[in-house]
Amino acid sequence: MKVKLIEFLQPSLPVVFLATVLFLLSLIVFVTSEGTSKVSWDQYRGAPLIALQTLQYTGPCGDVVPCTRVIIGEIYPVTLLIDLMFWYVFSAVGVWSYKAIRK
Repeated sequence: MKVKLIEFLQPSLPVVFLATVLFLLSLIVFVTSEGTSKVSWDQYRGAPLIALQTLQYTGPCGDVVPCTRVIIGEIYPVTLLIDLMFWYVFSAVGVWSYKAIRK
């Protein structure tokens, strides 16, 4: 079976949807976490490359109730685009494999 690269990487609704879902899920993954103090952490997120740094603070927010705040610290645009391309190619392979198996 011969497949052209243009046809393989052509955007379709299942490929774009799957790539978007996988990309957003990859931003939830903690790659590493560093404690910056007793109540705050730097968390690096993204898979396969680190694309986002978040700052997490746990401490008092009101009178009695402690809460956790997560703030986006830094976005790495080059690795963000590489991650997006990786998940797009991964989802294109997955959709193509599903269609090939289904035939």
